[in-house]
Amino acid sequence: MRLFFPLLCLWCSLLAAAMPSIAAEAPLRIKITPETHTLRASQSGLHYQLSVSLPPGYARDIGKQYPVLYVLDGQRWFPDVVGHALNLYYQQQAPELIVVGISWVADDDTLAWLAEGEQPDFTTERQRDLSPYPTAGQADSGRAAQFLNTLRAEIVPFIETQYRAAPDERTLVGTELGGLFGYYALFQSTGLFNRYLITDPALVNEALAMTLEGQYAGQSDDLPARVFLAQQRGPQGTLLQQIASKLASRHYPGLTLHTQLMASGAGDDAKSALRLGLRFLFADPATALTASTRTD
Repeated sequence: MRLFFPLLCLWCSLLAAAMPSIAAEAPLRIKITPETHTLRASQSGLHYQLSVSLPPGYARDIGKQYPVLYVLDGQRWFPDVVGHALNLYYQQQAPELIVVGISWVADDDTLAWLAEGEQPDFTTERQRDLSPYPTAGQADSGRAAQFLNTLRAEIVPFIETQYRAAPDERTLVGTELGGLFGYYALFQSTGLFNRYLITDPALVNEALAMTLEGQYAGQSDDLPARVFLAQQRGPQGTLLQQIASKLASRHYPGLTLHTQLMASGAGDDAKSALRLGLRFLFADPATALTASTRTD
């Protein structure tokens, strides 16, 4: 008996220490049922679909506000980002996050022709809203400034009115054309987002990419943001490294930057970049990826 009680106390102590990790384990299957909203931008008259995934504790912790991920091209990347965000939360590598997918509203004729599970490509809408520069042959393209204003004046306020969204914890997530928009927004919307996850940005060419950075540097001595930039190896990857070097040379006190070169532009690498980016943006600074340029 004298030996039993010390052993019992030891077992209880070990069990109590293990409880946080047990509680944080992911369920075997996670069903994602987003809430959806259609928002008509008052200034442009354009319609956007907002898909909102709430974190596991949202209904329980009614006094808590949550960081928000705003995911461009939501019709393509929203499910992936939600999955990565939940996995990282259950692995205790990220906090609980609200995820908002931003896409466009397809008309009934388009939806009728789509196969089951197929998504509209929204080519015209993407070129219009996500590119800062006009595209040859597309008269309505290059209106990123208008879309950025819609984000600032209507989409973000709508989310922060409808949900317990932390107003100082906003992340913009963009891939390809969405990545180009993210790069543009980084220099055009100081204070709107404090984190950026930019993968495979369509940077077009060195002159245009450097112009955005140079114009900002001429007007400000700080860039307060945590930024993850990923690009496939090749000419665009080389350009991304040049941009990272230029940003490092500015010595912005508020900028934390990590760049990542990926093996290729395949879908699996894009998903891997999203996962790495979320981990970098939200991990404890003591365990996060080194804020520097590296290749994997």
